[in-house]
Amino acid sequence: MQARAGAPTLSSASVRAAGVAAIRLLLGIGFVAGSIARGLDRGPALLAAVVGAVVLAMIALGPRGRTRVDDLGDALPVPTGARFDPGWLGVLQACVPSTVGVAAMAVVALVVTTALAALLGGVLLALGGLAAVAWMQLAARERGERRRYWVERGPRPRVFVS
Repeated sequence: MQARAGAPTLSSASVRAAGVAAIRLLLGIGFVAGSIARGLDRGPALLAAVVGAVVLAMIALGPRGRTRVDDLGDALPVPTGARFDPGWLGVLQACVPSTVGVAAMAVVALVVTTALAALLGGVLLALGGLAAVAWMQLAARERGERRRYWVERGPRPRVFVS
């Protein structure tokens, strides 16, 4: 790993997880409801959402899934001079690219094919559910350890602990 110049700008990992969970869940509900409002029957809309959620959950929870809360052992100490983003900014950063990308595809799908919009709504619901679980695990770990975890800005963010 290459050293980075300057003090990092950090945001709270637990605030990011809670905020992105709420945004994803609300968007998922909105796209499923939007597909119904645009004419897709309730049954097929809910089935498409379930399929999207199950497929995403299988991929995310598989052997090559994302970093787990258990992987925080390599967290670095927060350096002197670190800057801290407000919570809302960290949440928005956590929405890029996955939440924004899926939501953009779902907006297009609402116009083109409502079943795909419902399926993508299910993907967002699964992403939100996984983020909510990660938030609960992270918050419990922070309470238990009496520490806070921080995520650095950038495409390959490092994790810090204080």
